[in-house]
Amino acid sequence: RARLMGNTRKAAISDPMTGAYNQAGIFAFTQQFIGDNLKDYTGHFINLKNFRYINKALGNNMGDLALKMYVKQILLFLDNAEMIARLGGDNFFVLTKKSHHQEFIDKFTVCELTASQGPKPLNIRLQTRIGVYHIEDNVIVGDALNNCAIAMQAARIIKTRDVVYFTKEMQIQSIHQREISSEFHNAMRNRELVVFYQPKVSLDNKQ
Repeated sequence: RARLMGNTRKAAISDPMTGAYNQAGIFAFTQQFIGDNLKDYTGHFINLKNFRYINKALGNNMGDLALKMYVKQILLFLDNAEMIARLGGDNFFVLTKKSHHQEFIDKFTVCELTASQGPKPLNIRLQTRIGVYHIEDNVIVGDALNNCAIAMQAARIIKTRDVVYFTKEMQIQSIHQREISSEFHNAMRNRELVVFYQPKVSLDNKQ
Protein backbone atom coordinates (compact mmCIF):
# COMPACT_ATOMS: atom_id res chain seq x y z
CA ARG A 1 0.00 0.00 0.00
CA ALA A 2 2.83 2.40 0.85
CA ARG A 3 4.44 1.66 -2.53
CA LEU A 4 1.15 2.29 -4.29
CA MET A 5 0.73 5.61 -2.51
CA GLY A 6 4.29 6.55 -3.45
CA ASN A 7 3.70 5.68 -7.10
CA THR A 8 0.46 7.66 -7.10
CA ARG A 9 2.19 10.72 -5.66
CA LYS A 10 5.05 10.42 -8.15
CA ALA A 11 2.59 10.24 -11.05
CA ALA A 12 0.86 13.38 -9.78
CA ILE A 13 4.06 15.46 -9.92
CA SER A 14 5.80 13.95 -12.96
CA ASP A 15 5.56 14.24 -16.73
CA PRO A 16 4.69 10.69 -17.85
CA MET A 17 6.62 10.81 -21.14
CA THR A 18 9.96 12.32 -20.14
CA GLY A 19 10.15 11.54 -16.43
CA ALA A 20 10.78 15.21 -15.60
CA TYR A 21 8.67 16.93 -12.98
CA ASN A 22 5.47 18.64 -14.09
CA GLN A 23 4.37 22.09 -12.91
CA ALA A 24 2.97 20.72 -9.66
CA GLY A 25 6.29 18.93 -9.16
CA ILE A 26 8.17 22.24 -9.21
CA PHE A 27 6.43 23.34 -6.03
CA ALA A 28 6.72 19.91 -4.41
CA PHE A 29 10.45 19.70 -5.16
CA THR A 30 11.32 23.19 -3.92
CA GLN A 31 9.33 22.65 -0.73
CA GLN A 32 10.99 19.30 0.00
CA PHE A 33 14.59 19.83 -1.17
CA ILE A 34 15.27 23.59 -1.32
CA GLY A 35 13.09 25.25 1.29
CA ASP A 36 14.36 28.70 2.24
CA ASN A 37 17.51 28.41 0.10
CA LEU A 38 15.87 29.34 -3.24
CA LYS A 39 18.02 32.50 -3.36
CA ASP A 40 21.01 30.21 -3.99
CA TYR A 41 19.48 29.07 -7.30
CA THR A 42 19.08 30.25 -10.87
CA GLY A 43 15.92 29.53 -12.85
CA HIS A 44 15.93 28.76 -16.58
CA PHE A 45 12.85 28.78 -18.81
CA ILE A 46 13.79 26.74 -21.89
CA ASN A 47 11.99 26.72 -25.22
CA LEU A 48 13.22 24.37 -27.95
CA LYS A 49 13.44 26.48 -31.10
CA ASN A 50 11.46 25.28 -34.13
CA PHE A 51 10.81 21.90 -32.53
CA ARG A 52 7.64 21.47 -34.59
CA TYR A 53 9.83 21.11 -37.67
CA ILE A 54 11.61 18.15 -36.07
CA ASN A 55 8.22 16.54 -35.50
CA LYS A 56 7.21 17.34 -39.07
CA ALA A 57 10.43 16.12 -40.69
CA LEU A 58 11.16 13.08 -38.52
CA GLY A 59 7.72 12.17 -37.17
CA ASN A 60 6.13 12.52 -33.74
CA ASN A 61 7.69 9.32 -32.41
CA MET A 62 11.19 10.61 -33.15
CA GLY A 63 10.24 13.98 -31.70
CA ASP A 64 9.10 12.31 -28.48
CA LEU A 65 12.34 10.34 -28.38
CA ALA A 66 14.35 13.55 -28.76
CA LEU A 67 12.49 15.11 -25.80
CA LYS A 68 13.17 12.04 -23.66
CA MET A 69 16.86 12.08 -24.59
CA TYR A 70 17.13 15.80 -23.92
CA VAL A 71 15.64 15.44 -20.45
CA LYS A 72 17.87 12.44 -19.73
CA GLN A 73 20.98 14.43 -20.65
CA ILE A 74 19.94 17.25 -18.33
CA LEU A 75 19.11 14.85 -15.48
CA LEU A 76 22.59 13.34 -15.80
CA PHE A 77 24.06 16.83 -15.49
CA LEU A 78 22.01 18.02 -12.50
CA ASP A 79 22.75 17.05 -8.93
CA ASN A 80 20.16 15.80 -6.43
CA ALA A 81 19.29 19.31 -5.25
CA GLU A 82 18.56 20.59 -8.79
CA MET A 83 15.59 19.84 -11.01
CA ILE A 84 13.99 19.92 -14.45
CA ALA A 85 10.26 20.18 -15.12
CA ARG A 86 8.36 19.93 -18.38
CA LEU A 87 5.82 22.73 -18.61
CA GLY A 88 4.14 21.27 -21.67
CA GLY A 89 5.07 20.80 -25.31
CA ASP A 90 8.68 21.89 -25.88
CA ASN A 91 8.96 24.13 -22.81
CA PHE A 92 10.98 23.28 -19.71
CA PHE A 93 11.96 24.85 -16.40
CA VAL A 94 15.30 24.07 -14.78
CA LEU A 95 16.60 25.06 -11.37
CA THR A 96 20.35 24.93 -10.88
CA LYS A 97 22.54 26.25 -8.14
CA LYS A 98 23.96 29.64 -9.09
CA SER A 99 27.46 28.16 -9.10
CA HIS A 100 26.29 25.58 -11.67
CA HIS A 101 24.40 27.98 -13.92
CA GLN A 102 27.06 29.00 -16.46
CA GLU A 103 28.12 25.41 -17.03
CA PHE A 104 24.48 24.51 -17.67
CA ILE A 105 24.10 27.34 -20.21
CA ASP A 106 27.31 26.35 -22.00
CA LYS A 107 26.22 22.73 -22.25
CA PHE A 108 22.53 22.98 -23.13
CA THR A 109 21.95 26.13 -25.18
CA VAL A 110 22.65 23.84 -28.13
CA CYS A 111 22.41 20.10 -27.57
CA GLU A 112 23.54 17.40 -29.99
CA LEU A 113 21.69 14.08 -29.67
CA THR A 114 22.19 10.76 -31.43
CA ALA A 115 19.10 8.58 -31.75
CA SER A 116 19.77 4.90 -32.39
CA GLN A 117 16.32 3.94 -33.66
CA GLY A 118 16.22 2.57 -37.19
CA PRO A 119 18.94 1.07 -39.40
CA LYS A 120 21.49 3.82 -38.70
CA PRO A 121 22.07 6.48 -36.01
CA LEU A 122 20.30 9.79 -36.50
CA ASN A 123 21.85 13.04 -35.30
CA ILE A 124 19.43 15.60 -33.90
CA ARG A 125 20.48 19.17 -33.05
CA LEU A 126 18.31 20.96 -30.50
CA GLN A 127 18.65 24.73 -30.26
CA THR A 128 17.03 26.64 -27.45
CA ARG A 129 15.84 30.00 -26.21
CA ILE A 130 16.48 30.39 -22.50
CA GLY A 131 15.10 33.00 -20.12
CA VAL A 132 17.29 33.23 -17.03
CA TYR A 133 16.60 34.63 -13.59
CA HIS A 134 19.12 34.66 -10.74
CA ILE A 135 16.65 34.24 -7.88
CA GLU A 136 16.70 36.97 -5.26
CA ASP A 137 16.00 36.84 -1.56
CA ASN A 138 12.36 36.45 -0.47
CA VAL A 139 11.17 35.39 -3.95
CA ILE A 140 8.87 32.36 -4.17
CA VAL A 141 9.28 29.75 -6.88
CA GLY A 142 6.09 30.78 -8.71
CA ASP A 143 7.40 34.31 -9.15
CA ALA A 144 10.80 32.97 -10.17
CA LEU A 145 9.15 30.87 -12.88
CA ASN A 146 7.19 33.88 -14.09
CA ASN A 147 10.34 36.03 -14.27
CA CYS A 148 12.09 33.33 -16.30
CA ALA A 149 9.11 33.20 -18.65
CA ILE A 150 9.24 36.99 -19.11
CA ALA A 151 12.93 36.76 -20.03
CA MET A 152 12.26 33.91 -22.48
CA GLN A 153 9.56 35.97 -24.21
CA ALA A 154 12.09 38.78 -24.49
CA ALA A 155 14.45 36.33 -26.21
CA ARG A 156 11.71 35.63 -28.78
CA ILE A 157 11.45 39.34 -29.53
CA ILE A 158 15.17 40.16 -29.50
CA LYS A 159 16.04 37.19 -31.77
CA THR A 160 19.75 38.07 -31.84
CA ARG A 161 20.35 36.41 -28.46
CA ASP A 162 19.14 32.99 -27.40
CA VAL A 163 19.96 33.47 -23.70
CA VAL A 164 18.33 36.50 -22.07
CA TYR A 165 18.53 37.52 -18.41
CA PHE A 166 15.54 38.91 -16.55
CA THR A 167 15.50 42.61 -15.64
CA LYS A 168 13.01 44.75 -13.73
CA GLU A 169 12.38 46.73 -16.92
CA MET A 170 11.12 43.53 -18.58
CA GLN A 171 8.70 43.01 -15.71
CA ILE A 172 7.36 46.58 -16.01
CA GLN A 173 6.88 46.12 -19.77
CA SER A 174 5.11 42.79 -19.22
CA ILE A 175 2.70 44.35 -16.72
CA HIS A 176 2.04 47.19 -19.17
CA GLN A 177 1.25 44.72 -21.96
CA ARG A 178 -1.16 42.81 -19.71
CA GLU A 179 -2.90 46.07 -18.80
CA ILE A 180 -3.36 46.87 -22.49
CA SER A 181 -4.74 43.40 -23.15
CA SER A 182 -7.16 43.60 -20.23
CA GLU A 183 -8.50 46.96 -21.47
CA PHE A 184 -8.81 45.88 -25.10
CA HIS A 185 -12.29 44.35 -24.71
CA ASN A 186 -13.52 47.46 -22.91
CA ALA A 187 -12.19 49.61 -25.74
CA MET A 188 -13.99 47.45 -28.30
CA ARG A 189 -17.22 47.57 -26.31
CA ASN A 190 -17.00 51.35 -25.97
CA ARG A 191 -16.16 51.73 -29.67
CA GLU A 192 -12.89 53.47 -28.88
CA LEU A 193 -11.15 51.65 -31.73
CA VAL A 194 -11.76 52.33 -35.42
CA VAL A 195 -10.77 49.69 -37.97
CA PHE A 196 -9.68 50.71 -41.48
CA TYR A 197 -9.44 47.97 -44.09
CA GLN A 198 -6.84 48.03 -46.83
CA PRO A 199 -8.73 48.13 -50.14
CA LYS A 200 -7.99 45.48 -52.74
CA VAL A 201 -7.20 46.79 -56.22
CA SER A 202 -6.94 44.68 -59.36
CA LEU A 203 -3.71 45.29 -61.29
CA ASP A 204 -5.54 44.47 -64.53
CA ASN A 205 -8.32 47.06 -64.49
CA LYS A 206 -7.25 49.23 -61.54
CA GLN A 207 -10.62 48.66 -59.87
